[in-house]
Amino acid sequence: MNSSSTSSSPSSTLLISSALFVFSCLFARRSIKDDSNDDSTLLRKAHSLRLSLSKPPLSQFRVVAILVTERKELIFGTNVESYGSLTNTLCAERAACSQYILQYPDQETRPFISTIYIVSDADVPISPGCLCREFLSGQNLSASQTRIVMQSADTSSKTWVSCLQELFPRPSLYNRLNIQQQLELGTALSLQQPFSGQSVGSLSQQDVLNLWNTAWEAAKSDVRDKVFPMHYGAAALIRVDDGIHRLVSACALKAVEYGSSQDALCQLWTLVSKQLEQITAVILVDQFGLLHTPAAVARSIWAEYGGGSVPIILYKYDNTPKAELEAVPMESLAPYVPKIW
Repeated sequence: MNSSSTSSSPSSTLLISSALFVFSCLFARRSIKDDSNDDSTLLRKAHSLRLSLSKPPLSQFRVVAILVTERKELIFGTNVESYGSLTNTLCAERAACSQYILQYPDQETRPFISTIYIVSDADVPISPGCLCREFLSGQNLSASQTRIVMQSADTSSKTWVSCLQELFPRPSLYNRLNIQQQLELGTALSLQQPFSGQSVGSLSQQDVLNLWNTAWEAAKSDVRDKVFPMHYGAAALIRVDDGIHRLVSACALKAVEYGSSQDALCQLWTLVSKQLEQITAVILVDQFGLLHTPAAVARSIWAEYGGGSVPIILYKYDNTPKAELEAVPMESLAPYVPKIW
């Protein structure tokens, strides 16, 4: 038998030892009991970790998040970036949540997250981006009132304290439901309250009905049920001339790797972004004909690229099908998005 098959070379032994050391360090820092639970103390911990990290390759911008459980355990996360792709990144908050889920695999017995601390290299406190807001809102680990404490790179600066309810208003109608529950709720609600349309602001009942029907038809083009059985379509009503409108629609594109999927409202954006001033309203509808608030990526794109004042038609009360509709500006669904461009 070849000796290489019975013993490791010095280089391979060193490589394995290094890997084990890194692995042990990562998981040793994954959860630390901290009885102080004091804002200033935990912010100092976050800054200390931030300053120890190399800057990410693309943004050169470090972010550290600490999740504090009701048991006063600390779970750390930092942003990770790919060298070759802007979209293939992981935010600090979601990185910390991944560690949290690994540590507490049983959803029923996970400790509640009482506070989230976020520090960065910015000269002002930076809130979680829309993706992280949506992710945190959709997990059974925190409540809408969970404290989020943010501080700039200046460790002596004032903090900004907010909560998920303020940062991510009106989450999805299907928030925190598994896929079977989403399908069941969609079926039940569509039977209870068939969509008949109504006037909303300057839009007539027929305008709203046409907009809804166009989006609903687009949702039927959202296929690939084996990837994900929910279908979404979006539509925009665009003013061409006095009293004359045209309708533009798009459906979601679902990829096997969910993170590569394209949201229906983002697909719509590519078709109407040069006509923002002519858009009267937009709408997002699923296969059951139910109206939805935008997902995180659509909120970001529309708010950051000049479409924040465009109204989207939603259910007025509790984000569930009721008799009354309203039109709200897209930017109201993505408050406090950092304006660093």
